[in-house]
Amino acid sequence: SSNNKISTIDSFVHQILRKFCFYAGVRPDFELFTLDEEELKRRFLSESTDLDGLIGYLSAKNESIDRILGFFAALYEEESDLAVIKKHFADYDRGVFFASSQKFLRRAHDFYEYLNSQKPDKFPPKAFKSVYEFLKTSSFEGLLTQRESLASHRNYKPLSNDFSEKLFSELKSALIDFYRASHADTIAFLLSSFDDYKRAREGLNREKNGLGFDDIAKVVKELLESGRVESDFLYFRLDGEIEHILIDEFQDTSILQFRIVRPLLDEIISGIGSKEFKSFFMVGDPKQSIYRFRGASAGMFENVSGYIDKKAPGRFTQKYLDTNYRSQKECVSFVNDVFAPGYGEIFKEQKSDKNSNG
Repeated sequence: SSNNKISTIDSFVHQILRKFCFYAGVRPDFELFTLDEEELKRRFLSESTDLDGLIGYLSAKNESIDRILGFFAALYEEESDLAVIKKHFADYDRGVFFASSQKFLRRAHDFYEYLNSQKPDKFPPKAFKSVYEFLKTSSFEGLLTQRESLASHRNYKPLSNDFSEKLFSELKSALIDFYRASHADTIAFLLSSFDDYKRAREGLNREKNGLGFDDIAKVVKELLESGRVESDFLYFRLDGEIEHILIDEFQDTSILQFRIVRPLLDEIISGIGSKEFKSFFMVGDPKQSIYRFRGASAGMFENVSGYIDKKAPGRFTQKYLDTNYRSQKECVSFVNDVFAPGYGEIFKEQKSDKNSNG
């Protein structure tokens, strides 16, 4: 006899948290709910610790608040992976960014003044009213980012001498320092704003005593990684209930979800457990991966296949369904033509069992 339990991965992870909610610091009567994105947005903006900085960032990067919140939502699921980055920026000082900015502007001013001091016939084609106008030109950007010297640019070659090349070298060095400091400043700001996002989201969850499926997966992953409950104990509790795992639409499995399921897969591969025979079966089609917004990856199917084959050589069988029983020939041919170039050697052409081209 068999005792089949059919559920989505979301539902499976939900069951894990229900069993171990005490260890996770979650109330046992928590409810499943769908996050209200608009309510979260209002709370995030109202509780932001640097609203002016946020507005400035959105304006400078031509970003929208919805896009940045989507970015934070993706970071939220994998927050534990940010630990190394957060540690690196723990003592970040914005003074480094301001100092590098001022240094670059000084070097640019010196360079501009030197060009302006030359005879008109040696000056590049266009005269600029200020150093700031000069910095905005595409020719100057190309000079700085694509040329190693003034002599290598036809417009600036007449200005090349030991002194001008020294100024140019110092300007390029200052620009590199500015870019590095600017990127660091952006990362530090985003980390700070992410903390605001996390605080707003977790505040909503507490008020509603609810969690979404993404929250649940995050809590379970962090529960295992934190050591609050030993993973061996958790999966031992589950081991007696699970003999065979079949995951359909595997291409829509997120990396976070697989990291939670992987220890069960490893148990099956190792052959250790409370049952003599266990199996893992996955079905999917990378071409149908449509859940990237939830962390799914089209390459997940191939990566996991390789992972299993490496850990259990000779015990993993991969079968390919080369016949499409639903679509007409014309549709199948179109799909083959579209996907073959992007998938390269791993692409397997399909055929249709339909006779017509409709």
